[in-house]
Amino acid sequence: MSRRVEPSRQHALRQTTLLRQTDQGSIEMNTMHEALARERMRVDEREAQQHRVAKELAAARRWHRLEQRVRAVQRRHAQRAS
Repeated sequence: MSRRVEPSRQHALRQTTLLRQTDQGSIEMNTMHEALARERMRVDEREAQQHRVAKELAAARRWHRLEQRVRAVQRRHAQRAS
């Protein structure tokens, strides 16, 4: 009878050890997953900032071209008027 108890006790210890290792692996996996998610968020924020800057530059270029056209039209009108 003691032989039967001993193997089952060893089995229970092995199962507990495996569960602890599995939990530890799961914790490590979650930690890695969270780190990757944080990194992806940083990349997304950086890309969004770059996109905003690019849009602002494009808008500034459009306004600059418009101002140049307005000045050119004003010069033409001034030349015709004189």
